[in-house]
Amino acid sequence: MQTLLYHSRAGEIVKTSGVALTYSRLTGDYPLHGHDYYEFEAVVSGEGEHIINGVLRHAAAGDCWALSPGDYHRVNCDKMELINLRFYKSELLDSFKAVLDATKFPKSGNLGENMGEFMRLTENFAAVGGSGVYKHYERLSLAMLALLTVLNSLDNIDGANLKSVGSEYVKGAADYVYGR
Repeated sequence: MQTLLYHSRAGEIVKTSGVALTYSRLTGDYPLHGHDYYEFEAVVSGEGEHIINGVLRHAAAGDCWALSPGDYHRVNCDKMELINLRFYKSELLDSFKAVLDATKFPKSGNLGENMGEFMRLTENFAAVGGSGVYKHYERLSLAMLALLTVLNSLDNIDGANLKSVGSEYVKGAADYVYGR
């Protein structure tokens, strides 16, 4: 497992293996940066500008984006709350790796009616306590379902590729998650 470093809600630096979920409260500009992991974010409240690879987008509650390693972004806002799901591709099941491979990054969109489901999944993820293999896979399963919720809401998904992968791999991934 690879280790992710991130800042918690309280601001301390936290290490985690596999998948990380964070709640961010931004007040002001967040500088241009990139990651060596995948990052999926959703705006819970507030609004501002999100610049991905030099392309400016308005960001408001419900908006979401998906970034791959190598994408650079920054946020300009007065106040904004975000939910961030971060992970290394190597931590995912093969079915979810196939979904990522069929997706051209970066992506942006709006969760719309999926916002409630995304919030529910991330809240369940945050509530999983303890350590061990079972807890790791429980968190990973919830994270993958949240990831699919976001991907389902994004613009510019390569429909032909995702459809061909989706029928076989996404069903297999969902069956795996629900079965465990």
